[in-house]
Amino acid sequence: MALKPLDMADLFQQSALLMHANKLDLFTFLAAPKPLDQVAEKYGYVGWKSEVFLDALTAIGLLKKSAAGYETQPDLKSVLVRTQAGYVGQSIEHERLQWTLWGDLGAVLSAVAPTAQQQERRLNEQSQIVFQQAMHQQAATEIDFVAKHARWSQSKFIVDLAGGHGNYLTSIAAKHPHITGEIWDLPEAEPIAVQSIEKARLQSRISFNVVDLNHVRQKNRTQLTR
Repeated sequence: MALKPLDMADLFQQSALLMHANKLDLFTFLAAPKPLDQVAEKYGYVGWKSEVFLDALTAIGLLKKSAAGYETQPDLKSVLVRTQAGYVGQSIEHERLQWTLWGDLGAVLSAVAPTAQQQERRLNEQSQIVFQQAMHQQAATEIDFVAKHARWSQSKFIVDLAGGHGNYLTSIAAKHPHITGEIWDLPEAEPIAVQSIEKARLQSRISFNVVDLNHVRQKNRTQLTR
């Protein structure tokens, strides 16, 4: 059953709680139970307001409250605690960085060019790091499946359009020694892509090419997988 309009309108509150707690790295701090006063002291928050905040996180199922204090829900530690392999915190932070943009859709819809808050313009170093790490986290469960696809045995050269972190192409090339290729993306993606290439020791077969796909004309596009 579809959510009622008022229920949908309230969802932003849960998102705000999750995103702020994630920004604080609260879930890592609460990997083991901590009392209220210790949490309030760490973040410099007012005691009673901290209790409201932590109780709200408990109410939506992100924390567990006991006599020992507050703790990240055990079944969520694998994705919310920074030290865990399945950590998705950077993906959540990427969503938080879009908060202002989504709150001003009218400006986006009425502007021909990207606005200051859109991804195409938010090219400062930290936002790019967060974005690329988020994409890496989201791809982690898919990369092996993609790399094993039968079609790569028929391919010789691959261009990974908007390839970002480069992990898809490096994983494919690692499993298929006959493949060479290029990662095409904006210059801000180059450092993390090169890092992926070097980590996989594929410098002789994979390279990064600075390309703004928004400016690639249709007539100049080629057969990218051959």
